[in-house]
Amino acid sequence: LFAPKERAGAAFPGTNGKIAFLSDRDGNNEIYTISFSDGKWGNAKRLTDNRKSDKTPAFSPNGKKIVWERGDYLYLMNVDGANEHRIPNTFHTNYEIGRYGSYGGNPAFSRNLPRGNKIIFDKNKNIFTINPNGTGLTRITNAAPGGTCNVKPTFVHPVWSPVSNKIAFSYLCGKADRELHV
Repeated sequence: LFAPKERAGAAFPGTNGKIAFLSDRDGNNEIYTISFSDGKWGNAKRLTDNRKSDKTPAFSPNGKKIVWERGDYLYLMNVDGANEHRIPNTFHTNYEIGRYGSYGGNPAFSRNLPRGNKIIFDKNKNIFTINPNGTGLTRITNAAPGGTCNVKPTFVHPVWSPVSNKIAFSYLCGKADRELHV
């Protein structure tokens, strides 16, 4: 690897100087972090080790926690891999869409909400928010046939806007109709 001349931007800049990613370098999809400081890559650190596939890691706004998807649930851990635990009330049907992706899960932290942080994720074709402790599960979309979609659409891959006042997500209707909605 080589270091770019300019530093990469982060979802929450300046919090911990790390990048979270998944890799199957040890035979199974696991979550890793890598440091980027002074223009040089640090050593990748493996944070998870289990038989299930771990994917879609996302940092909390303060850079101290990572949320990710494991099988049909969301999990939360400290940035060093300690205190790993399943987040209650996050069971979702997980439809694999390739080696590293899925419909179901795809968590992301909010950044600037007046009442603290929330995690957004997709579950059973809709978009939900939940508190990191597993309370306050709230469905914010209602996937139903209508308009140009004659089947129940799928809403997936949600992300918060920088000030957490809007959400962008993928809208899928069948295999061909794919749109980005806000």
